[in-house]
Amino acid sequence: MRLKLAWEESLPADTLSFDVLTVPLKREGADKPELVSLLVTLDPQQIRFWLWEGKRFEPIRQQRHMLQRDLYCLSNGPRGRRMIYTDGSSWEWGEKTLTQDIPARRIPIGRVVDDEGTERIVCFDHDSGRPFYYVLEKPLEEDEFFIEPEEVYAGKILQSIVMSLPRLAQSFRNFYASGYRWLCRYRWSAKEPARVYGVAPDRLALLELRPNRRPYNAWQLSFRSLGAPRRENALVVRTGDPKNEGRTMLLVMRATNTQVQLSAYSV
Repeated sequence: MRLKLAWEESLPADTLSFDVLTVPLKREGADKPELVSLLVTLDPQQIRFWLWEGKRFEPIRQQRHMLQRDLYCLSNGPRGRRMIYTDGSSWEWGEKTLTQDIPARRIPIGRVVDDEGTERIVCFDHDSGRPFYYVLEKPLEEDEFFIEPEEVYAGKILQSIVMSLPRLAQSFRNFYASGYRWLCRYRWSAKEPARVYGVAPDRLALLELRPNRRPYNAWQLSFRSLGAPRRENALVVRTGDPKNEGRTMLLVMRATNTQVQLSAYSV
């Protein structure tokens, strides 16, 4: 399924990472809270929560952090908790404040929605060279589950996934060698079939899986050049609906030393 650019927004130039978190929020004049999606950004000092107010994102909350460089949000995490994970800490969303929680088992590289609809953090096992997610709320003999390319495409265990592709991820090495730094199993609505997309610094592509785990580019969209990418977090990919438009977007953040651009793609 081909995607097209839906909108673009500029983010503060010091933004390192972002995600989308859905929370109950009571708007001014409303009788009760409603579920809304927030854009969550991370810069060198703060995690900031932004609400789309018709023409721009307005900040509504912030949280200081210590030397964190990446960010993932779970809107329906284990036990229904709303969680924010960084590469060294985590917080649970509360009505008025964020509560410090146990950090991820290893540095997060993505998030999945499993077959029960629960969102989970994806980490990377350097010993085996494989990405994995883990389950803590059930009594299981083995609580770590490795992710292979075939599982991403089959969709029987994972409803959706967005994750970065480490250079050392052995089973995904053909994707990395083809230039892709992010992989996303994405559907824009619950009624539509999911597709797998790869994101490279210069393009977004619909990928099919060929023998020997080789990705085949079935369609691609080239990005407009912003200039030389910065060294850190020049490309970040997530999914969500940060403007509360009623459809899930594939979100791509690209950054140079002087600008950060967030682009949303949908059908």
